[in-house]
Amino acid sequence: MAPTPVNRRLVAVLAADAVSYSKLMSENEEGTLRVLAAHRSVIDGIIEFHSGRIFKTAGDSVLAEFASSVDAVRCALEIQDALKTRNDSLPEEQRLLFRIGVNLGDVVVKDEDLLGDGVNIAARLESIAEPGCVCISSAVYDQVIGKLSLGFVDLGEKELKNISRPVHVFGLAPGKGMNARPASTPRSSSLGRWLGITAAIGALLAGGGILLPKIKPQPPVPSAGNEQASGVQHHEEREKLLWDTVRSSNNPAELEAYLKQYPAGMFSDVARARIESLRKAALSPVKAVEVAPAKRPATAEPVKPAPVVAPVVASRPVEQHLAKPAPEASRIPVQPKAAQNFDGSWNVLVNCDKWKETEGILRTFPTKISQNIVKIERGKSDRAGYIKLDGKIQDNGTLTLTGHTLSVHPQFLGRPVTGTFTGKFSGDYYEGKGAFGSRPCTLTLVRK
Repeated sequence: MAPTPVNRRLVAVLAADAVSYSKLMSENEEGTLRVLAAHRSVIDGIIEFHSGRIFKTAGDSVLAEFASSVDAVRCALEIQDALKTRNDSLPEEQRLLFRIGVNLGDVVVKDEDLLGDGVNIAARLESIAEPGCVCISSAVYDQVIGKLSLGFVDLGEKELKNISRPVHVFGLAPGKGMNARPASTPRSSSLGRWLGITAAIGALLAGGGILLPKIKPQPPVPSAGNEQASGVQHHEEREKLLWDTVRSSNNPAELEAYLKQYPAGMFSDVARARIESLRKAALSPVKAVEVAPAKRPATAEPVKPAPVVAPVVASRPVEQHLAKPAPEASRIPVQPKAAQNFDGSWNVLVNCDKWKETEGILRTFPTKISQNIVKIERGKSDRAGYIKLDGKIQDNGTLTLTGHTLSVHPQFLGRPVTGTFTGKFSGDYYEGKGAFGSRPCTLTLVRK
């Protein structure tokens, strides 16, 4: 009987694991589980955003695969940046740091699981990374160098547990990622080495009386325009991912952590309005319901009990047996609560997820609210990307917006897609959750 063929493939593997998880669990089990759940929602979302697939989890650890080493490294850095923001908003004793390792290797595919050295090396790289940092193997480094502007630290060859050969390791800390200039390349290419040797030979021959032109190795000159455009795009992607992790938070510290990193970012106005709204809500006192004491009668004479008289049902109409209404003067009028007035100028922010081959959508534009009626319109009614929504704000501050947009997807370009958003105002801030068709979106209103 022929042996069953082994299914293999080349993938980039990301391994992430929490630092001192057991210690934190022993000190505050419920609190640690809450923080872990929040961190995992961030990690899982960023992995999905970068087209990764989680193939194994165990408590506080995550293993994910990527078809691209570049995507895997970007994902690792953005996870660490996002978790740093969340940890900065927590008390020090509740902070949960992660280590991450990334390796490129040939792995064995067994159902939905991946096995082999490619996975094991990623896990060992994670174990030697500093808390909050990333370690990558030389195989990954060779794939991303020249494609990402990163400041790597050459950690040299490392003996990893249960790995038969040394692995050349490079380290990277968040905050020195997409916007950092690349460090001097520790591993020169074969062309660079050849140029260096040629230059040395030329110098020796020149010293012996034979003059040859000295060849100086020249570093590759990246296209400034392409590098700058790529850096801006990645910067915006990282900001959007970070904003997605804090935008629904009721903790002003998390929003302030976003502003600290992006003080003039795409969502900075929204974050400031949200913080102000949360602080106003925290300062608003809860009014107790006052019950007016019953007034005593003007006379101090005791009230005599009325004599008991047998009812004569046959001789009285039925209405006489019913309780008479209280005198008009003794009734306490109930004043209806005045509806909040939202009239004025507002900024609109529409933030939609990626869908199929189409990138995420981010639109910001002004609108006006009149008599608590919201009418949102952007673009030309015959062009792709046009948005039209309307709705009426209810007395309790809830708002449901309905309407449509014209699709920007190449396959459905210009076709109308219905949209619905529901949310509630909190002071000068509104966030409605909904979708255009099957694409999840968030619509935010911030008073100018």
